[in-house]
Amino acid sequence: MEKIFISHASKDCAIAGDLADLIENFLIYRELDDKYKVFYAPKDLNSKLGTTEWKKDIKKNMDQSTCCLVVFTRNSVENRWVNYELGLASASPHMKKIIPVCVSGIDFNLVIVNEIHTIKLYERQSIPLILKNIFEKENEAIDKWCMEPYVRTLIKRIRYKSKEKCAYFVGDCPEQTVNKEKWAEKAHYFVNTLAVSLLKEDFKLASFPAVENIGKLVAHRALEIGASRYEIAGLYEFDKKTVEFQRSQGINDTAWEETLEKFRRIYLENKDCMIIIGGNQNTKKEYEVARSMGKIRICPIPCLGGFGKELYEQWTDIKRPADFNYPCCRCEVRDDERNCPYIKEFVENLKSYEIVFKDE
Repeated sequence: MEKIFISHASKDCAIAGDLADLIENFLIYRELDDKYKVFYAPKDLNSKLGTTEWKKDIKKNMDQSTCCLVVFTRNSVENRWVNYELGLASASPHMKKIIPVCVSGIDFNLVIVNEIHTIKLYERQSIPLILKNIFEKENEAIDKWCMEPYVRTLIKRIRYKSKEKCAYFVGDCPEQTVNKEKWAEKAHYFVNTLAVSLLKEDFKLASFPAVENIGKLVAHRALEIGASRYEIAGLYEFDKKTVEFQRSQGINDTAWEETLEKFRRIYLENKDCMIIIGGNQNTKKEYEVARSMGKIRICPIPCLGGFGKELYEQWTDIKRPADFNYPCCRCEVRDDERNCPYIKEFVENLKSYEIVFKDE
């Protein structure tokens, strides 16, 4: 019996476990489960986790394997166990194939196998390609099986977990704010806490860095980790200056708005959620473009006023708070309080939002 070894970091069990389930389901579908076995350590060595036998059993199972599927993520590129398993796979005389797969958002300059072609799990054809690499004579069956509804659901879940999620912080101090210093203090606390929490969950962050207490702070927190975790987005000061230019030159309003909308669509294209903090008329325009794109999770923050509060109140006028899952609906913190008790729930809410892939 041939064995397929799945190598992964312990923090990546969600992705690796789904890959193991997918391959095992295909083996059952093709009645190949008497010829192949998937080795997935959390399942096969569960009772030995943390014992002295673990390393010995990992080596034993790798020596028995003919295929090794290596899952590269931020957690695994420098993980000593994954590097150890990769070394075992390379040295094994029985190993026929080493198949590296990866999620988005990782730096392959850190990976010793960076010159080997990796299969990107978030791309549409990634799962059929993995199966075809493992089972070379099953191409036609794989294509047919991957069209089954339950298989498409599993593939979508793997793609979703493999795609780096990007949270865009947008807004500024509302024009009608009386105590701007107090608003800035509250916004700073909320943005800082949420940004740090999202970065811990492997989100990429985006903002316009010229915006005090929002964009600038988001940029600072993300860039502390690395350039790959931040992206500049938005118009902000450009918005204000172009309106002045448009009026001074007598440019047609409709034509100008169409031009700005096209630009907004470009920088919103890869965003998964939009967090609206305060904000004025230009924030509203960004929201309208994001909403029209139909794939961005909109998250207005009511306690910081401005367009964010206006939009949230529109929501609650249409639906009762209990009708949709949103942390702010359960919040009883007064507008003059700084602390947000629902940061953790807010992050979980953003994590659970399923990305809409353009090719679906």
